[in-house]
Amino acid sequence: MTFRPIVPALALAVVSALAAPAPAQTPHPGGGMGLPRTAAEVQPWSDRLFTRLDVGQDGAVTGDELTVLTGPQAAARGGSRLRAMVAQSDSSGDARISREELAAGALRMFGRMDRNGDGRLADDELPQPPSRPAPVPIPAPDPMPTFPDSPPDGG
Repeated sequence: MTFRPIVPALALAVVSALAAPAPAQTPHPGGGMGLPRTAAEVQPWSDRLFTRLDVGQDGAVTGDELTVLTGPQAAARGGSRLRAMVAQSDSSGDARISREELAAGALRMFGRMDRNGDGRLADDELPQPPSRPAPVPIPAPDPMPTFPDSPPDGG
């Protein structure tokens, strides 16, 4: 059974759910997707993410279900990084990410980000938005040379 027809209809709802913090939570400053800030938050975070991404509710996240993270709204909130983390979590190589695989992948991601190994992500350890290159100044054109009406030698 395929769920392709409902994926576009649910995509906006999933992106909104991923992007918006729960009313009782405050958004995490460094992560548009509300990345966990402590090691203890990783498991509940990965469970919420799995539930939101498993649109087919079949116990696995597939490539079709990850397309929601490639849209412009999700991309602006770190969707491509999140998609990469989820895709890399497929330890069995079957193109289906289980809840357990996602939890293990999220823990690996957290460990890579926690550079000082203290179990907490400081602001400088969080992914930073891509920096925009400095604008390149465009030089003003040289003024047109002016020529006298008659040559200096009179001819």
